[in-house]
Amino acid sequence: LMAGLEKIPAVVIYGSETASLVHSRGIYRFPLSQPVLADDDGQCSSLGNSATSWGAKDWEACIVEDRDCEFVPGQFIWTGFDYIGEPTPYHTKNSYFGQVDTAGFEKDPYYFFQAAWTDFKKAPMVHLFPYWDFNPGQLIDVRACTNAPEVELFVNGVSKGRRKIDHAHGTKLTADWQVEYAAGTITAVAYDGQGREAARDSHTSFADSSRIMLYPDKTRLKADGKDMCFVCVETSDKHGNPVENASDYVKISLEGPGRIMGMDNGDSTDYDDYKNNVRKLFSGKLLVVVGTTGGPGEIRVKAEGRGLESAETVLVSEGDAGADQSCLEDCRRLASAKNELPRRIPVRKAEIRALDGRCITENKRELTVEAVLYPPNTTDRELIWKAVNGAGIPVGFADVEPMDCGDGRNLAKVTAYGDGCFIVRCMVKSGEGIVLISQLEYKAEGIGQAYIDPYSFVAGGLYTRAFGQLGNGNEKGVATQRGEISGPVYDHVNFGGFGSDEITLPVFALDSKAYDIGIWLGAPYEEGSRLLTTVTYQKPSIWNTYQEETYKLPERIRGMATIAFTVRDKVHLKGFVFRRLTKAYECLWAEDASGVYGDSFRRDGRAVRGIGNNVVFVFDDMDFGCEGAAGVTVCGGSTLDVNTIHIRFTDESGAVSTRILEFKGTGGVCRERDFSLDGIKGKGKIELVFLPGSSFDLEYVRFWRTREDKGETPRE
Repeated sequence: LMAGLEKIPAVVIYGSETASLVHSRGIYRFPLSQPVLADDDGQCSSLGNSATSWGAKDWEACIVEDRDCEFVPGQFIWTGFDYIGEPTPYHTKNSYFGQVDTAGFEKDPYYFFQAAWTDFKKAPMVHLFPYWDFNPGQLIDVRACTNAPEVELFVNGVSKGRRKIDHAHGTKLTADWQVEYAAGTITAVAYDGQGREAARDSHTSFADSSRIMLYPDKTRLKADGKDMCFVCVETSDKHGNPVENASDYVKISLEGPGRIMGMDNGDSTDYDDYKNNVRKLFSGKLLVVVGTTGGPGEIRVKAEGRGLESAETVLVSEGDAGADQSCLEDCRRLASAKNELPRRIPVRKAEIRALDGRCITENKRELTVEAVLYPPNTTDRELIWKAVNGAGIPVGFADVEPMDCGDGRNLAKVTAYGDGCFIVRCMVKSGEGIVLISQLEYKAEGIGQAYIDPYSFVAGGLYTRAFGQLGNGNEKGVATQRGEISGPVYDHVNFGGFGSDEITLPVFALDSKAYDIGIWLGAPYEEGSRLLTTVTYQKPSIWNTYQEETYKLPERIRGMATIAFTVRDKVHLKGFVFRRLTKAYECLWAEDASGVYGDSFRRDGRAVRGIGNNVVFVFDDMDFGCEGAAGVTVCGGSTLDVNTIHIRFTDESGAVSTRILEFKGTGGVCRERDFSLDGIKGKGKIELVFLPGSSFDLEYVRFWRTREDKGETPRE
C-alpha cells in the first residue's frame, strides 16, 4: 500500500472503521503485558490489553499510524458508542467496541483519544486509571492519559516516577507504572514541560456503598413531552468517597409531571429491562433518563437501595404543555410502576488475603488463602477457585481447592507441582454466570519443572512461544496471522512413556475453504525440529464457533516434547487435546518395552530380532482394568518348530502369575499368533521371558479384551 501511494502522491485515504479494540467500562485484567480478549465473566479489559485478532494491537497504533502518514486525513473509530448486537468476543447482548458505553459513560480509551487530539495549552487534562480498590500486595498496572508532555504518579504521597510523552513523534502515548496495591490514594500530576502543574487526577480507596448520589445533567426541562434529563446514579462510602466498583440495586421513583424513559448501566452482560424503575449499578454507575409528560411543575426524582441512604433531586418542567398524550401512555404506566428492590445483594469485591505468604517452595508445598466478600451481607456467595496464568487460563502445575473449616470463612488451599509463576483466582458466581473476578500473584520455586498435560484440553492461549505474529482468539484461544505463516509453540508437554498419536483440534475459520495445519515436533524451522505432518481442516464456517476435527499422526509422540502448529492464513485455534492411549490394550512394539535384557538380541527399528537365551522384555505401567485381558496377539517369527514364551504378570501387590505360550514356527517370517489368557487384571507389570534355546524375532504384542476389539494389524 505504501509503495503504491508513493507513485500517486495526490491520493489520500482515511480509516472508515479503525481500532476494533474492546473494553468493558471499569473492568481491568492484570498484567497489562498479557493480552486478554475473553474471560469467564463475559467482560473485556478496559486497561488497554483486550484486542481482537483483526483490529489494532493497541490504542497507540490507532493514533501513530495516522499521525505519521501525511496522506491520511483521519479516521472513524469503530466505534464511538457501544451498540446492541455484534457482542465480540462473546454471545452477550451488545458490542464492546465503543469509547463510550450504551449508557453514555466514558470508558478509559475515550480519554486516551482526548489526550491525543487536544492541546494541553488550551485545555490541559490527565486521566488516571484504574480505580484504587484491589487485593493487598497485588501488582497493579497504573496508567495515565494526558495531553501534557510529562506526568508523575504518586502513591500515598510517594512518587513512583515521571514519564515523558512525545505526542508529536513518540510511539508510547500513555504513562505506565506497576505498583503493589496498598489502600490510600493514587494521584497523577501532569506538567507543562517547565515543571509547572497543568492538571491532576486522583483515586482514593473506598469501602462499601453507604449513600446514593444523583447527578442530573440539567435541572430545567421543557414541558413538551420530548425534553430529557440524564441523571447519573452513583454511591459513596461512609467517608464520602465514590464507590467506583459499586453494583448495588437502586429503585427510582418520580413525583410530578415526569416519566422514566429508560435506565441503563452499560453492562453488556446485563439483560434487565431498559424500561424499568429498578436496576443495578455497573462499575459504580447507572443512568436514569427522565422525560417530561407535557405539563409544568416540579419533578422529584428519588433513589433508594437496600441499606443505603436514599437521595433526591428536583427537576423543573416549565412552559406550556404540548405533547402528544397518546404517545405518553406507556411512559405514565412505567412511571407509576411499583417494582421493588430484589432480594439479591450483588457482590462488590472479593478480597484475596494470602494468610501465610505467596511463595511455594519444596519445604512449603501448601499455602492457605482467604476470600473476604464485600458487602458482608452479599447474597452472591458461591465461589470458584482456580490457578491460572495471566490470561485467566488454568495452569497444570498448581491447584486451588476450597477448604471447609466450619466457621463460615472462605478459605482455600494452594498447592504447586512444578516451578513457575501463576495467579490464584477467586470468582464469584450468581445464578448461571460469573459476576466478579479477583486475583493475586503467586510463584513456586525449587519444586521441579512444570509441564503441560496434553491429555487434558490445552487452551490455545497457553502457548509459551510464537512463530510469527499471533492474535487473541475467542474463548481463550489463539489466532494466526492472515497471509503469513504463523502459529503457537508449546514447550514442556509431557506425553509420558507411551505417548499418543491422535489429536483433536477445535478450529474456527472465517470461511469454508481448506486450511493446511502443520504439526511440528519442536519449534518450527529450528535446528533439531521437524514437521511431523500436515493435516487439512475444512468445514462449513459458523461465525464465532469452534468445530472439532480429529487427526491420526504418523507416529506416537512420547516423553517431554515441544509441539507447535503453523498455518499460512488466519484461523482461530481454541487449543488441542491428545487421546490418552490405554497402553495395556494398544499395539506394543518391541521398542516400546520399558527395558530389554538378556544374553543375545539386536534392535531393528521397532522390532527386536535374534532373541536368544534368557531374554526378558519388560512393559511397565500396564492397566488391564477390572475385566482383564482375554487374550494376546504376538507378531513374530521363529525357525524353530515351537518357541516357548512365558508371560509373567506382577500386580500391584507384588503377586506374580505366569502364562506359557507355545508359538509355532513360521520359517523365520513374522506372523501373528493369537493366544487365550485369563486372570490378568488390574495394574501391574508384564514381562515376556524367552527361555534358553530360543530363536525369535519379535515385532509387537497386543492384549485384547475380546477377539472383536483386537484391532487392525498395524502397518509400518
